[in-house]
Amino acid sequence: KQWYQRRVRGLCLNSKRMSVASWWKELDVGGIVCFEHLNLEVPDILISKTFYMEGMGFALDPFSTAPFARLYWYNVGFQQFHIGWRPDKKPQVIDGHIGIIVPNIEFTLKRLNKVSHLLKDTKFKFELVKQDEKASYLPIPIKGLSYIEVTCPWGNVFHVYENNEHIDFRGGLGMPYVQFNCPVNSVDDISEFYKHHLGALTVVEKSEHGNLVRIIAGVKQQIIYLERENVPTEKDWGYHFAIYISNFSGTYKKVREAKLENNLPPDTFETALKDRQFRFDKIQWNGKLIAILEHEVKSMHHFNYMRPLTNLHSSESIFRFQ
Repeated sequence: KQWYQRRVRGLCLNSKRMSVASWWKELDVGGIVCFEHLNLEVPDILISKTFYMEGMGFALDPFSTAPFARLYWYNVGFQQFHIGWRPDKKPQVIDGHIGIIVPNIEFTLKRLNKVSHLLKDTKFKFELVKQDEKASYLPIPIKGLSYIEVTCPWGNVFHVYENNEHIDFRGGLGMPYVQFNCPVNSVDDISEFYKHHLGALTVVEKSEHGNLVRIIAGVKQQIIYLERENVPTEKDWGYHFAIYISNFSGTYKKVREAKLENNLPPDTFETALKDRQFRFDKIQWNGKLIAILEHEVKSMHHFNYMRPLTNLHSSESIFRFQ
């Protein structure tokens, strides 16, 4: 009953800002049905536990992470961070930032304070920010909304928001968006790329903070590209993200025909069918290369689709789970 009342309240609040036609469009998802995980590599896997688990309050996935493993999976709602251990390489840092929803930012502030002394020799820092002071990239602008801007030990930036009736994120915990910087005058091409190859719904916005395109990547999830000066188009950032799509065979055919593999060997049809996934790493439109960013594209028949994930309760110690 409480969930139903909260859901209706959220729809009514949102409907005041939009016409009936656009309100119905809010209920559409498109070809990308879920943003699953973001994969980053770091030189110290133990420091990642201090930051992601003790500081941010994300649960170390008990079913996928073995002791002394080289890859840790951290659960945040229905999404994950896959953090790989590569001591011989530089850490992977996103050119942009990551949005996070938590049930209560006061509890998150307390957790971050507790790990500050453990991360004092890294790039770790955090501050409480008002939306009026800096741009917010949440789909619904809320005046005066506070969030925590957190910088991880290696330089990745997170915007941590508290869930409320306006946001109404599923479960009150998760990753609503990831924002990547892109070259100037590229958001229209990126929009067409995702619509054509992945069947995604997209929204292009022009604002004082820069032109951006929102790629709808599931229920209240988005991949955001924001135009910035001096963003290299041919740099391979190394990190990747995983998404689930509804039209697996059609997307695979379009990706292979467009030859969107840069540093990746193309997945054969037999491999994609067996693994129920494939990868590509070139974003290009009309023969113009825009970015090199690896996409791990999964079928909704994938073995991990909607797998139940164990999560920490941010207000308690590691011994309380949800």
